[in-house]
Amino acid sequence: MTAAVAWSAGSSYIVVTDLPGAADDPIAITAAALTGGTDDSGTATQTQWDAALGLFVRALGPGQVAAPGNTVAAMLTSLANHAQANNRFAIGDLANTTSKATLTSAAGVVTALVNSRHIMLLGGWEIIPALVAGAPRTVPRSGTVMGLIARVDNDTGNPNVPAAGEAGDSVFATGLVYEPSDADRQDLNALGVNLATNYYGAIRNYGYRTAASPVNLPNHWMASNLRLDMAIKAEGLADGEPFVFDQIDGRGHKAAEFNGVLTGKLLARYRDGALFGDTPGQAFTVNTGPTVNTPARNAAGELWALIQARRSPFAELVNIEIRVVSIREELLS
Repeated sequence: MTAAVAWSAGSSYIVVTDLPGAADDPIAITAAALTGGTDDSGTATQTQWDAALGLFVRALGPGQVAAPGNTVAAMLTSLANHAQANNRFAIGDLANTTSKATLTSAAGVVTALVNSRHIMLLGGWEIIPALVAGAPRTVPRSGTVMGLIARVDNDTGNPNVPAAGEAGDSVFATGLVYEPSDADRQDLNALGVNLATNYYGAIRNYGYRTAASPVNLPNHWMASNLRLDMAIKAEGLADGEPFVFDQIDGRGHKAAEFNGVLTGKLLARYRDGALFGDTPGQAFTVNTGPTVNTPARNAAGELWALIQARRSPFAELVNIEIRVVSIREELLS
């Protein structure tokens, strides 16, 4: 304490006073786990969950939303609707079960939703270390997957890269509650249930589908593509903001300027490989011409842009064909 008082004597902003009877120095303590109390999430009503979700207003920007451990259909519905309304992507946990039938049934309810393409369903809870010495904990996977997404976004800057496969290895999880056969995994994956696998000791996210049916919504079952859509929308809104209250000239100069800004951002996505095509013109178009910015829209004070984009798919299945050829035969190219 004496040293602290002496140090403060040379400061114009801090005064340290040695109080009579007080201990001379702070007591050093060690880290300890909290005791007592509960999170009480089990008694929260759906109305309360929805109210909490509603606090994440659209102005906070794009990103992932989840209600970790809440596996009821009403919550998954709320998450999907929230994601659609706020340009976000939802991560939904399914029940902690090893029953293929239970997971299939739960996924079917979400697949039928209007906004099924805005949510990813996770099956198979994972095992993580204990807080203190004792039994490991069993937790839903939404937290891990959101962390994996953040890591891939940070490493690549490309929201179209799946946080799965080699890029989906957890550095924290130690095991899985449910490790289905390859056949069951493929069946569940086709239904939009994303599972993890134990890949030589690494707990690896091994699915990256939305809950959308590939039959009914063939352009919306790859979760990476929906996250790319989210990014393009968010960037478009940000790029359009500087044009608010600009003059709309009759020669199309302002519209062309708007086109250039949007095209620049999409070119960056094309260079990342997120947009598909041999040339930028095959991968995307931006139209701000007179067919889009009609005299009626200009007269109403509106500046428009129409973006069309071809999103790059990911390789969900890699096939290798092996042919055995006799020494008397030629190898075919």
